[in-house]
Amino acid sequence: MSQLDSKDVQIQMNWTHYVQLMQIVILIYDWLLTLDQEIALIWRRPGKTRLPVILFFFNRYLTLLGHIPAFVLIFWSKLVNPELGARQFHLYLKTLVFLLQFNISALFILRVMALYAGRRGIKLLLIILGLAMSCNTVVSDFPYYIFHMQQ
Repeated sequence: MSQLDSKDVQIQMNWTHYVQLMQIVILIYDWLLTLDQEIALIWRRPGKTRLPVILFFFNRYLTLLGHIPAFVLIFWSKLVNPELGARQFHLYLKTLVFLLQFNISALFILRVMALYAGRRGIKLLLIILGLAMSCNTVVSDFPYYIFHMQQ
């Protein structure tokens, strides 16, 4: 097994940062690209407090705004308190992913329910699958962080 020298490690870190930057640029580009449609179809429409609209806004803006702290920590880590550890940052990202997964599952259930005209069997199956996915995220990630943060 060969060991990596500092030059190889730096190259890998640079590639990681470039990929993360591309992800953020694509996210912002997509947000800006569809903003005019969002304003026309969602904001100017009566009945903005319905559940699908709330879930849409939660998904759209939590995705965008939730990644800003990650972007700052990755690219401008000198501006941030160094006592903020990697565990807390990773827990933040896992919590963000959990919230987004839960929200996307709810949107998915609403869309499929509309296709199947509200059949109870389909609704129950989708709710069970959504809860199973959420439970999997919690069980696989959170106990580790809770245990290690208390030490």
